[in-house]
Amino acid sequence: ARVKGATANHWAALIAACTKKTNRPVRGQLERGLDMQFVHRRHPYYGTYKVGYTNDGKVTALELNTYADGGFINGITLVDLLIFQLSVDNAYNMPNFKSTIIGCRTNLPANDPVRSPGSPNALLVIENVIDHVSRHSGLDGAVVREQNFYENGDTTPSGALIFDSNLRAVWDQVKEQSNFDQLTQEVENFNADNKWRKRGISINPVKYSLGLTGKTAGTAVTVNPDGTVVVTSSGIEMGQGIHTKVVQALAFGLGISVELIHVRETSTATIPNFSLTGGSSTSEACVQSALDAADRINEILQPNSR
Repeated sequence: ARVKGATANHWAALIAACTKKTNRPVRGQLERGLDMQFVHRRHPYYGTYKVGYTNDGKVTALELNTYADGGFINGITLVDLLIFQLSVDNAYNMPNFKSTIIGCRTNLPANDPVRSPGSPNALLVIENVIDHVSRHSGLDGAVVREQNFYENGDTTPSGALIFDSNLRAVWDQVKEQSNFDQLTQEVENFNADNKWRKRGISINPVKYSLGLTGKTAGTAVTVNPDGTVVVTSSGIEMGQGIHTKVVQALAFGLGISVELIHVRETSTATIPNFSLTGGSSTSEACVQSALDAADRINEILQPNSR
């Protein structure tokens, strides 16, 4: 099943009950429509803010007060709130910044996003603030965003140091390759010539916090006499391409073709006690594990190589 987070516990309990009743292994697969009903939805957020800025669009102060609808039980609401707080500054350095968030217990069903809890909600809030500054200052949104980008050496509200940032380089590259300035002018010309039909264009940055700290991952690799390789990683494939990345990394590390590598599904019977798959870091942890496995295999095979 595709469910994730706290919602997966309900489905796991149901499967466990079926296993107990039949005394046989049971596997469950949710139909997509039922899947979407089962996994609930993102937390609704309501927020207010006060923002101060200069005439050139530089945000000097921002105070946010946000409320999240957690439903009748906690679920992963606290996780959602934490990631919201770590993400709400996005890519912008605001010298005076205060964000207060409160999770609310309501008489509604619990909320449990399948992926990226809190982060998209936070981005919607801060980008709305930036758009507000853009409209009231009369400056283009892209200009306001550029005025507030983090630079190397800056510190986020959570205390993280910005280093090795390529934000401006990527931003400039995207604008150049997309002909953004030309498209912006075309949009303005169209809107000036059309009273009832309007067009819009926008470009937005995203800062997403991730890392391998505290992440445990494993890769089991079997080399067969015919040269084929079987690999099992500890990451759950849910459409992000983790199997593909592990196969590519292993092929690179062993110096063989990807066609010689076969993937077995993740199982705790093969690799136990690994971290949950999430945070956009599991793929990288499993890839590093695969590269480490390749190095060890190469060391073992080295005396037999010609």
